[in-house]
Amino acid sequence: MLLPIKHRHGGRYGLHYIGDFSNPYHVTPLPGNSTMDTLWVGLQDKAGYPQAKKNTIQLASNRHTAIEDFQYLVMNQAYLDKNYQHPTIQALNTPENVREFKDDHIVTVISELAYLKGQDIHNLLALVMPDSVVNDAAVEYKDLGVKYKLVDIVKEQFGEEGVNLLIGAIADLLNDFSHNGTSYVRAILKAN
Repeated sequence: MLLPIKHRHGGRYGLHYIGDFSNPYHVTPLPGNSTMDTLWVGLQDKAGYPQAKKNTIQLASNRHTAIEDFQYLVMNQAYLDKNYQHPTIQALNTPENVREFKDDHIVTVISELAYLKGQDIHNLLALVMPDSVVNDAAVEYKDLGVKYKLVDIVKEQFGEEGVNLLIGAIADLLNDFSHNGTSYVRAILKAN
């Protein structure tokens, strides 16, 4: 499935998609919402009451952007500090044991694992990110102007433990990407 993408596009996109499929916000419409919750929001919208849908989309967008911004900030700082032992950097090390990549792994392994982690990520963000960032549908996170202060804000409000919980969750997702990406790249190399 992705190997032809590699051949058509010179390898520029396949690994990017593996990363996307490793992220709960790319494989689940609304991490943290059950199927029934999502259907209820859709039914309200179809019945002419679109606010629940707008709110749900806004919250998902805020959470998605906030976790990616937090990841960028902690990884960038680790890189600048040459802290190659940082959990997010270590998570990207080439794993020793990697399964052989099969096309069906996109759905049966990669996306499924990210989907299963969606609820935990949702709960963690609600627990250790400021309410204005992840729990207020009236707020557009990007408009808050807190991106470059996000780690400090989390540390101030939730302590080092809150920061470490987020770093651990991000490192876990990056470790999945490392395994999935290594499996995929080895399949490309084997095919050539």
